[in-house]
Amino acid sequence: MSTTDTIEFSAIGYKKYRFWLPSNFTGDSYQALILLEKVVYTLDQVDIGLFNYEKFKKDFESMKLQEENNSVVAGDPTYYKRYVAPKENFGYTIKGPFSALYNKFSRRAKELEKLQSILENENKNVTASMKLTKDLIVQVTGISESEIDRFVSYCNMGSEFVANATTYDLMVAIDRCYKSFLVDKEKKEK
Repeated sequence: MSTTDTIEFSAIGYKKYRFWLPSNFTGDSYQALILLEKVVYTLDQVDIGLFNYEKFKKDFESMKLQEENNSVVAGDPTYYKRYVAPKENFGYTIKGPFSALYNKFSRRAKELEKLQSILENENKNVTASMKLTKDLIVQVTGISESEIDRFVSYCNMGSEFVANATTYDLMVAIDRCYKSFLVDKEKKEK
């Protein structure tokens, strides 16, 4: 490919990723790590009529179950959590301004809001740890593995940025941070 070409990587269930060579690239070969982000589509509930209980029971009982794996692997996207408050007040209720204020400012509502915030921050931290890997840092900087921990603590990009950044933005941020890391390292050595 030439420096003006763009390659698009795509797969079902993953976000498309476009790749191009750097404009100043003149070599014969180029190696890049391409990571595709998973995309989850949520579908609305579908109700199908004419339910046959006997057929359902037969199909359900003949279903083969997979063995459960209860271990949690770091970076496993199924680890994400989201708290959904249980539905209350079944039946007919009149929603008025007092109910709305109570549902917004009550102690229970504030506690549920805090719980939701904690779980969202945990999800961002997991996503950030999946994106900012040692391999990516070594690929961008060429830094030795013994210095990676010092570099990461020096850089401290924040899980919010890392979780929402594209791979390209992350690589640019790592490169910029690495340049200032080298300057500070030289100052300390003098």
